[in-house]
Amino acid sequence: MSKKAFLCIFILFFGVILVPAFAQNSFVKFSITESGIYRITSSQAQQAGFVGLDEIAVFGYPGMLPQVLDSTQLKLQEIPALRDGENLFFFLEGPNQAYLTEQKTIHYEHHLYSDSLTYLLVRNVGVVLRGTF
Repeated sequence: MSKKAFLCIFILFFGVILVPAFAQNSFVKFSITESGIYRITSSQAQQAGFVGLDEIAVFGYPGMLPQVLDSTQLKLQEIPALRDGENLFFFLEGPNQAYLTEQKTIHYEHHLYSDSLTYLLVRNVGVVLRGTF
């Protein structure tokens, strides 16, 4: 299969999955290069077109997609967030992973396809995964 045919099939396949989920919601797409705790202030949310922090949900897929996919892995996951006053905090994983194995050694896995991961800020009208102080 040529690269162009594969790319077209890939875009059509993921477009059909993602478009219905976010068609009714406004969203802002952003990319990160490192794992860490990220913050959005109320003023940043308003500049991005949101009314307030309460309506924002963060979606994405942490890390690299597995080589063998099943239907449960094709849906974006909501990332839990913590609201503290006029700030919304959430932990996002970057493209590269490091973890401790059962043998107590550190395993590093470099993302094969990208130097960044993309996440979405979505205007959510349902229940959001949120904690407060």
